[in-house]
Amino acid sequence: MRKQLLVFTAILSLFLLIACGDTENVSVKNEKKPTELLNSEDVDVTNNQVDGDKVVGDNMDGELGHADVIHSTWGKIPEGLKEAKNPKFKVGDQVIINAAHDDDMQGSKGTIVGAYETTVYSISYESTTGEPEENKKWFVREEIDSLGEKTLDVGSKVIIEADREEGMKGAEGVIDTVEETVVYMVDYVNKEGQTVENYQWLKESELSPAK
Repeated sequence: MRKQLLVFTAILSLFLLIACGDTENVSVKNEKKPTELLNSEDVDVTNNQVDGDKVVGDNMDGELGHADVIHSTWGKIPEGLKEAKNPKFKVGDQVIINAAHDDDMQGSKGTIVGAYETTVYSISYESTTGEPEENKKWFVREEIDSLGEKTLDVGSKVIIEADREEGMKGAEGVIDTVEETVVYMVDYVNKEGQTVENYQWLKESELSPAK
């Protein structure tokens, strides 16, 4: 009986020694205070936020970031379009836009970046993607091809060569209005605070001097 008790005691002691050794090998991860974790490489910190939403767009100074600028495909000057010799508004002049071609345009402040003498048209057409456009403003003479007509007038059928919007280039349309005038290319900030670059086109009658 005594011999069996000694064997049991020896086995129990051996088991306790093994258990103590395992606890010494356990690794402890991130033994840091919460304030230390903010500077740890183990934490994904974006814009001083821990596991928060990333901020995209406006910067901290309230100025416009890249996400707030509309980089349009406008700005390409059609071949043959001539600069105006004595336009009412010169390049660099500040103007107020009185037209409403697009949402949030009317009343916006802009800067003249180009002035050209031409004939300007509004055209109704069906885009190459199947979308109808009624009385679309504006197209200059150098952006449209006639369908065999020598003189383009109201009702004339044309092919649009401008590619400012999807489905515009190659669309067949009908002229709604015709006017000889000076047209302008303008940079402006719309009512939503977005910068629109090289907008084409605004007629002279659609602009007024900025005060």
